[in-house]
Amino acid sequence: MTTSPSPTPETPIVALDLLHEPGRWFRVVPAEMWSVENNLSIANMDFFEFADAADPDGVFRSFPQ
Repeated sequence: MTTSPSPTPETPIVALDLLHEPGRWFRVVPAEMWSVENNLSIANMDFFEFADAADPDGVFRSFPQ
């Protein structure tokens, strides 16, 4: 039997652009997924704004303060 690591609060979720730049992606921590989903669904922000704000490791954790 194989086991996989347990998810943590930092286990990222992949966000994939299907509209403006198909195939562009970044990862987002679960605690910030609400921000991505809410802002994209009401067209308050664009995908690239989140993707460009991702950390050097490709994970969006929040916008710089």
